[in-house]
Amino acid sequence: MAIRTFINNAADVKDAWTVTIALTWGAADTITMTINGKTLVVTIGTLTTTAQVATTLSQAWNGTAFTDTTASCVPQGGGASIPEFNELAATVSGSVVTLLAKTAGVPSILTTGDVGSTAGSGTATVANSVAATGKYFGNNVANWLEGATPVDGDDIVIDGPYKWKYGMAFSTIQPASFTFGLRCTAATQVGLPWTNSNGYNEYRTAELAIGPLLLAVRGPIGLCKINLGTDPCVASIYTGGTSLDDAGYKTVQIRGTT
Repeated sequence: MAIRTFINNAADVKDAWTVTIALTWGAADTITMTINGKTLVVTIGTLTTTAQVATTLSQAWNGTAFTDTTASCVPQGGGASIPEFNELAATVSGSVVTLLAKTAGVPSILTTGDVGSTAGSGTATVANSVAATGKYFGNNVANWLEGATPVDGDDIVIDGPYKWKYGMAFSTIQPASFTFGLRCTAATQVGLPWTNSNGYNEYRTAELAIGPLLLAVRGPIGLCKINLGTDPCVASIYTGGTSLDDAGYKTVQIRGTT
């Protein structure tokens, strides 16, 4: 058993995705990019080299004018008109489009580019070339004062205005306790609001999946969302706070089946 103290210490890294265009493309072929169930559908024009297809996709993502004036996209405003897409900017080099997050330390989840082909074998292969990380990630060891992430039997402590927003998958461990200390403030946050501040329903994991035997909220926090799964837990809530979540949702939200 050891104490594991969460702090915001890690360096923020921008999320980066690549879309590699390959093989044979023809006029009216389409590429569909998806984030959070929303799609950008790009229809290729008469300029069909892989480098030009990459350029067309990049321009559609950014919502800028097409070099190939016979190309089009839906929605007409391109990715810039979709909040989730607008969090990343597209650049192009040869036949590869790079989608780079505008804000470091914020992950995105981009679904592979579906290709509707009328001409043959064109492919658009999506890869998360650099995964976002940073000071708000619970799975980044640099955010733990003792230099290690929690394991079974540990005592987790958050005691200050720290935010744990990403890296939420700890369901396989059962800490002895999870304590919000007296030095927490209204800025202290574990989990994400159901509505993203950029104006869409949050699609990233909003609850911390973890199963502490004891949960104690002693300080005036802003948000605590914990999904216990089937693990037993005794929770003691000593103080409240103004919720950072959507209207109607409380500061402390605990989900579980035990």
